[in-house]
Amino acid sequence: MPHAPSCRRPGGRHEVLVTGFSQGASAALGLAREFQDGADPRFRLQAVAPVSGAYA
Repeated sequence: MPHAPSCRRPGGRHEVLVTGFSQGASAALGLAREFQDGADPRFRLQAVAPVSGAYA
């Protein structure tokens, strides 16, 4: 599975960009909420871009 390049900051935290289209939009929002709630302190949410499908 391909992965996005990581941007590691001092302190060992990775900055994360999350996006999802159609059904993936709700998954992207769920993942973003988990990062904001501190689910994994190694990652820091930078941005989230959920996009609804054509039939929303």
